[in-house]
Amino acid sequence: ITPNERVRILVEQRIPMLRVMDDKGGNYYIDEEGTFMKAEGYEANLAVATGTIPPDFAKRELLALGAYLRAHEFWDEQVEQIVVRPNREVDLIMRVGDQVVHFGRIERVEEKFANLRAFYSTIMPQVGWHKYSEISVAYEGRVIARKRQTINNRKK
Repeated sequence: ITPNERVRILVEQRIPMLRVMDDKGGNYYIDEEGTFMKAEGYEANLAVATGTIPPDFAKRELLALGAYLRAHEFWDEQVEQIVVRPNREVDLIMRVGDQVVHFGRIERVEEKFANLRAFYSTIMPQVGWHKYSEISVAYEGRVIARKRQTINNRKK
């Protein structure tokens, strides 16, 4: 309140990068500066990170992945869920296709997404989106895909 009895309010907009729903019951957004925000009252159309997510990992590594997604519209629209395993490796669940993408550690992010994009644009149109159950870009310079198992000519 000013001496003239006026109220001043400072409003600062925060832009969420990811939603985090960890295995210990945490449910929050993390903004572009690494600040946690309660996930109450609104829903943002963002990738959701689930699994074993310590706060320091969310602030450093997940935030970097979220920033990459935000900067690349194609991947921002494709990545629906980021599953963090206890060893801090991540798997990606995409909006298109039902494959699990093993991303590994959050490093060489640009290279891994470039390899995955090349796989999507050259291999998937030839074999179809249901040929593989898993795709891995975790290893440097490689894309490894696992064929979907079939039982009696039906997909498993």
